[in-house]
Amino acid sequence: DFQTISNELISATKGVNNFFAGQKMTKIIANLEHMTQTLSDSANQISRIIGDGRADALLTDARDTVRDAKETIAHLKQELEKMKLAETTGKANKLIDDISRRSKTITTEVQQTSENLRRASDNLDQLIQRLKADPSDILFSDPPPRKKR
Repeated sequence: DFQTISNELISATKGVNNFFAGQKMTKIIANLEHMTQTLSDSANQISRIIGDGRADALLTDARDTVRDAKETIAHLKQELEKMKLAETTGKANKLIDDISRRSKTITTEVQQTSENLRRASDNLDQLIQRLKADPSDILFSDPPPRKKR
């Protein structure tokens, strides 16, 4: 029985080694690297488009996430080389979950910021149209009615 257990353990270890050394794991790492680069590019584009304080906080969080992802991917490569498979698998799953959670949060916040910017742009357009139509209206008009509470 000890020989059978030993053979099964060796077989299982070889299977795990083949999985992590195989094309699937290489493809997963390549996909993670591509995703990290895409997140980095997106953060840079958003940074150029939006300049307010809230956007800066979002972008800082996105950059931190990308930096953490890059560091973790580099660490994953080292771990695979050292064959610390169980530990590395747990870290990879945690990283993927964390990146997914942060990406969803960042996407939601960017959408909210985009909507706020759209509304502000609409308000500015209305003000410009009003100024074009009747410039003296701004100087001589009555104040707007008070809002009811």
